Amino acid sequence: MSVKIRLTRTGRHSDPFYRIVAADSRFARDGRIIEQIGVYDPKKGLEGAIIDENLRQEVACRGSHPERQHPRHVRQERPERQDR
Repeated sequence: MSVKIRLTRTGRHSDPFYRIVAADSRFARDGRIIEQIGVYDPKKGLEGAIIDENLRQEVACRGSHPERQHPRHVRQERPERQDR
């Protein structure tokens, strides 16, 4: 299973709102998710993104990779695993 950190779109037609989630890459963009990491409102910009850093690092340690469309602070280098 290939896990990706991606944005799922919610909100109205002309008022998008995104959830930052860890999802299996085989499913659709708004399909089944594994875990919700945060939220992103494009009207507020990158400062308006709310991300649970502990959860993001935990998902990244398990081998997930962010997709290209994410806010820049989601795309950080993966920390080393602690349990090795």
